[in-house]
This record gives sequence, structure tokens and C-alpha cells, in this order.
Amino acid sequence: MRYELAVGLLAITLSVVTVRVSANADEGRIVSAHHMHCYVFGAIPPGDVRVRDPGGVGDLRSWPPIELESQWFSANRGERASGGLAALKEDFDDAERAGLDAFAFLIGPGHLPNSQFARAADLMADVAEHHRLKIIPELWGDSRLDDMSLLGAQVKAFMDRHPGALLRLNGKPMITIATGYDNGDDHEPTETAKRHLSDLLEALGGRDNLYVVGYGINFSKDTMRESSASPIISASDAIVMWAPQDDWAGKQASASLDYARSINKPYAFPVSPAFYQRRAGKVPWEYSMDYGAAHYIDGWMRALDSRSTFVNIQTWDDFSENSAIDDSNTAGRSWLELTRYLAGWFKLGRPPAVEEEQVFLFHPKQLVSAQLDQASAHVRSPRFRHRGGLADYVDVVSILRSPANITVTVGGESWTFQAPAGLSEWTAYAPSQLDGSIVLGYESRPDGFIQNSAWRRVKRVQSFGAATPVLEVSRNGKRMLQLKSRVGFLSRGVFQDLSVIGDMGVLDNTNSIDRQ
Repeated sequence: MRYELAVGLLAITLSVVTVRVSANADEGRIVSAHHMHCYVFGAIPPGDVRVRDPGGVGDLRSWPPIELESQWFSANRGERASGGLAALKEDFDDAERAGLDAFAFLIGPGHLPNSQFARAADLMADVAEHHRLKIIPELWGDSRLDDMSLLGAQVKAFMDRHPGALLRLNGKPMITIATGYDNGDDHEPTETAKRHLSDLLEALGGRDNLYVVGYGINFSKDTMRESSASPIISASDAIVMWAPQDDWAGKQASASLDYARSINKPYAFPVSPAFYQRRAGKVPWEYSMDYGAAHYIDGWMRALDSRSTFVNIQTWDDFSENSAIDDSNTAGRSWLELTRYLAGWFKLGRPPAVEEEQVFLFHPKQLVSAQLDQASAHVRSPRFRHRGGLADYVDVVSILRSPANITVTVGGESWTFQAPAGLSEWTAYAPSQLDGSIVLGYESRPDGFIQNSAWRRVKRVQSFGAATPVLEVSRNGKRMLQLKSRVGFLSRGVFQDLSVIGDMGVLDNTNSIDRQ
């Protein structure tokens, strides 16, 4: 029971610690993503149903079949999911194309030397040994219950077996320490906490031989003073924070950035495309109102504006919480391609050249007012992370060489706007009225993110119907693209499913339609 709880916490928690620097990296900005390596199918016993039936995606209207992680993959990824190293190498190749430098994954007590997690970790390291993309061990534990010296020795043995797989900064392997995520005692400036941390670092080969990224406690203006006394933070070279659940009302990313600056340590800015918790076998319980790609783009822009050293994408492949950017059955390769452009901007410090003109279409799977077979299965989100009410929306992102006209149609309603060259976003949203109370949409967001700008325009509409969004792109009177969503707004479901549906099209001068 304790092991299952620990694994659940790890899956949620250690995504937080996924920030680091490039193996043998030059000085520069580094992008990493948390990899849920428990989903590496080469590590799962061949008789497991997830291996026998990878990627068995059915009609998205009844998706997700939450009992099988393999069915969250796109059909393309599912066909090769059980291919072991060959399939995993394609995962690394996709991440490299998307601008990533490393995958980070958790290692907790009991994972090493023998478990599904250990098999997956070795597979990840085997690929990283011969790939530009490297790996970052994320250490999780509870010093009240776990042997920190043993954990350190096991991780050190793993690192020694795979020296060429590790991401390094200034020749030092990078690790993340997340011990204490659910244990504030590890952050207290007590002799016991200091000894536990010292035992861990000594077993890992000594503090001077590591680049340590420390996962902080929940930062806020009220806890910064306490944070400064944390042994983990004091011993860290850089700081990271877990924040994919936060919408614009969440302050942890900003507070932890301010704190990192105050102590002159590099910061890994957390970005996540969306968050919608739906752990297998349970009804959904938490949702972040991110308006498609809007919050994700804002995160990258804040990382740029703040001159953060690293970006931590939370996560690469956690389909159970809709935070994955990997090739999926709900969004295809949309997040991968958008990440490629944004990561390029982050590393260059300026917008990259547009290699191919792309348009992205995002919207939630269900209308907020959808009738549910399980009437009580509504999203319940904590107020300290979410202040904005739910809203229906359509979000269009374009990356163009020159301006083009875009028309969005949902049922009997159409809107036309001109998208400028470069990155541009157009969002239409409809505040929902449930139980007589008006649910605010963009009005709930901080002032810095609500206004229209040269690259973002926001439009409030009365409502959307249960129809399939379609967009067309034209230039000089010629249709360049027609893109239809893979599934329309649904007015009914088993439970509230606000997964982000994503589609991507590439403009083509021959009028051909290219959808992924």
C-alpha cells in the first residue's frame, strides 16, 4: 500500500524536478521534460495487456479507456510501443526535434535494482548513451521512512553503469533531489535533516561531484524565509518547482522565481500544456483552465522575459493527467511541433526562422454544460491553484512567414481574422452559466495576461454548440489549408472530460490539406 502511494506521489511529484542542464552542455539555456518511464513498454512484462494491445485507440467520443496507458498513445506511437529500444529511440528522436536536451525521470526507494522502474531506467540509459538527448535522475524519498544512504548507493551504481547517458554541467552529472516533497521535515534546518541529506550526497559520490537541482517546498511570499533555511535548497545549485496544475491564479512559479533570484541561483521555469487529472480507475478531480495553448505559451514567454536558465516541461508523456506533449490520440503531434518553435525561441533569445508554416487548433473535448452519465463526476479544483471558472473555448495558434486570413467555424457561427507573420494566437471563449452563477473566463486571469497584443487576440462570444470546429487559412484569395478537429464539442459524456483536443496543419501552396 505504501509502495502504491509512493509511486502515485512520484508520478505527480517528480515531474516537478525535471529541469537541468545539458550533458557536456555549453553555456546556454537548457530544456528538459519529465518522462514517465513507467510507461516504457519494453520494461513491462510481455504478457501484460498493455503490451499485447498497445495503442488500441477507439472512438475519441468514449475515450479515455483509462485502464490502459497504452491506449493514450497515438495510433502511430501505439503501433511501435512494444518495440523496446527501437521504439524508445523514436521517443528520444521526437524529443530532440522538439528542442529538448534531456529527459528526467524519478528513482525512488525500492525501484533499484529490480523493478519495472529499474528496467525502464536502464532502457532509457541505454538509448541515451548513444543519443544527443541525455537523462537526469530524479531522487525521491522520505527520510523519516527510507534509508537515504541505500538510495544514494543504488542511484550511484546506476549512474556508474551509464556514464555516457547522464546530462552534465561543467563535467558534473546533474541530479534532482525531490526528497521532502510530501515531508516538510526534510526542509527544516534540523541536524537530523542535514544528516539525512549529507548521507544521500555522500553515497552519490559527494556534493562537489554533482550538479544538484533542488525541488523546493511550496513557495509563497509567506514561506520564502523558511525556504531559505532548507538544507536541500542550501545544497542545490539550481531550483525547480512543480506547477503544471496551476492556472493563471497560481503563484508558485512566480514566487519561486523571485526566491531563486533573491539567493542568486538558476531557476528552472515550469511550463505545461494543460492539466486535467484523471488517474486510472478514478473520476477526474482537478483541472487547470489553460485555454488550449495559451497558458503554455505564456509560460515560455515568462521564461524568456525572466531570463531563466532552464525550462522544465511538465510532462513528456503523462497521458493520465493530459499534460503530455508526446504524440497522443487527443492532440497528435501538435504539442511537439509547437514546443519545437517555442524551445527554439527560448534558446536563441529571439523568434526562430519559420521553417514551415503551421496552424494549430485546440479546444476542450466536452462543453462545460455536457450531460454526464455520472452526474457527480465533475472537476473539483483547489482554490489556491485555480481561481478561474470553466469556459468553452477555441484556441488558434499560427506560425507564419507572412500574414494570412483565418476563418473559424463552429456549427452556424464563423469568425474571420488576419493572423500576422510569426507566432500569433486567437482565442474565442464563452463564459458558462451553471446553476445561475456566471462563470468568468479570461476576466479571472492576471492583468498581465488578459489584454490583446500584437500576437494574441481574445474574443468573448455568447456560446458554442455541440459541433466540430473547422478552420480555413487563405492568402491572396487562395485557400492554403482546411483543418477539421478530430472530435467536436461533445454535449454528453460518462464523466466530465475536459481533455484538450489538438490538431495541426501545414500550409501548402498546392491547396492540399495536411493534418497530423
